[in-house]
Amino acid sequence: MPVYAAVAVSVVAGYLLGSLPWAYLAARRKSIAIGEVDTRIAGTANVFRQVGRRWGVLVFAGDAGKGAVAVAIANLIGAEDALALPALAAAMAGHNWPLLGLSRLPGGVGLATLAGGCFGAAWLIALPSMALGVAMIFILRNTGVGAGFGLTLYAVLGFVTGLDLLLMGGLAALGVLVVAWAKVRR
Repeated sequence: MPVYAAVAVSVVAGYLLGSLPWAYLAARRKSIAIGEVDTRIAGTANVFRQVGRRWGVLVFAGDAGKGAVAVAIANLIGAEDALALPALAAAMAGHNWPLLGLSRLPGGVGLATLAGGCFGAAWLIALPSMALGVAMIFILRNTGVGAGFGLTLYAVLGFVTGLDLLLMGGLAALGVLVVAWAKVRR
């Protein structure tokens, strides 16, 4: 398959994966209208606070899985390394503006989906980065800033280990855009 076709297919697949509304489904299972409580955002953090830790962890896994699978699909069909970034960006766009009509509200900010994409791109450096990010989220009680710490470590470890600089820069840029988007939405 030509590279441009692989990128196009992975973008469509990423967007469709991103549209899966895990937060909405988890909250609905507990009879909570996630779009009407707390931040009114159908994302992992809101589910964690309003529905419960167990459901929050499950939603994180589902949302992160969307990013990881989007990157894996891109890699499997020939859009490797930095060319997998459009698939991850599409998964994040699908997460924020879902196509599937299961919920009429926009998805979360996309941090969990980004974390999954980072894991799919370079899992060995994603593990300590995610651990730092989660720890900082609990310490600071701020999802965006905690994720920023994790993304910074991810970029530094990627640079130190010699991974594709375009990929690391692209993932860091996506992270900055997500955090900025989160600030604008509130």
